[in-house]
Amino acid sequence: MTSTTAAIHCLVCNRPVADPLWILGAAVCDRCEELLVATGADDPGYDRFVERFRHFWHGLAAAAGSSEARQ
Repeated sequence: MTSTTAAIHCLVCNRPVADPLWILGAAVCDRCEELLVATGADDPGYDRFVERFRHFWHGLAAAAGSSEARQ
């Protein structure tokens, strides 16, 4: 019997990642982590980070709201 595991994908670039940085359950690959640390608010590409993390945070907030509604 073959075991299958779901691939983990980077929150930012959506590429498969083997050893990610975990941020509240979201994986970030080494490359995106380096870019994130080096990117200033006025750099091209900054908006992409903001959008990806905003989408992630909204998903967390929605999940938290729906779990509170079930209690």
